[in-house]
Parts: sequence; structure tokens; C-alpha cells
Amino acid sequence: MFGNYVLAQELFEKTGFASSNISMVIKDDRIEEGNDYLKFKSVVLLYKHSLNLPKFITEPMKKYEDEFTDLSDLIPYIYFTELTDENIKSIEDKFEIVELGGGEDMRPKKFVRITDETLHNVIYDDSKIKVTVENSEIKELVQGKYIDGYIQLSNRKSLVWY
Repeated sequence: MFGNYVLAQELFEKTGFASSNISMVIKDDRIEEGNDYLKFKSVVLLYKHSLNLPKFITEPMKKYEDEFTDLSDLIPYIYFTELTDENIKSIEDKFEIVELGGGEDMRPKKFVRITDETLHNVIYDDSKIKVTVENSEIKELVQGKYIDGYIQLSNRKSLVWY
């Protein structure tokens, strides 16, 4: 899902760039969120193959490519919690929290590694639409064959997909 991205904070640590440099870059009209970078609150992911990011960003990304964390099986924590729309303590046996970055002046960024195979397959399948619903709705959704599956997140909510 995020394998073609670099955590901007790791780039800061390798190059000594200030985070304000990235903030200025992504405000440029030629740089597009979704194409050149992704932003999840304070977590910025830079697209490795962007043709629009300036050279002072892309050259160090190439130079240190083997030293950046592989984000292929990680999801920004904030994205995961927004997706599940629930206190994720109830399903903590299905994932692992990983902290990346966090140099002298920066707090580490939290990511989620999905360890439950079913949840992993659902989260990483971009063709599936995922929403949270009240558990009281599950029986009707299953009987009507409106959903492909679900995982209970808590006593009140479930993540469903179709």
C-alpha cells in the first residue's frame, strides 16, 4: 500500500533538512497530494518516483533508498484509527504498533503492522470499500448479502467490507 513512499521524517534525519522545507515544498502548486505525497495529520509520505518533487528531495531519496524503512506492510496509525473509527485496543491482538523516526527534535511517528491475515487482506485490498457499522446491523447486512465480510472491533462496532 505504501511501499513506494518514504517517511519524510526519515529523510529529515538522513539529510538534516528542517521539516519546514517539506512544508514549503508541498505547498508548491506543482506538487499534488495523492500523486507526489500523502499526508495523514503530521505524517508525510513522499512518493519515491515523483517527477514533481525538487531534486534536493529526490536525490537524497535515491541516495539513501536502502536505508529507509520499507513501508509496504505498514499503515500510518492515524489512517488506521480513522478507518476503523473505533478504539483499537479491542483488536490489538490483530496488529503491532511500530514507531519510526524521532530524531533529536522530533517525536516518532506511529504506524500499524497488521498481523491478522484476514484484516491484512481487507485493509490492503484497495478494491474493497471499508466502513464501520453498529454490531446490531451485522445480521441484516449478512442475511441480505450486502457485505463480503466483517471483523468485530468492539462490543458496539464492526469493520465491514464489500
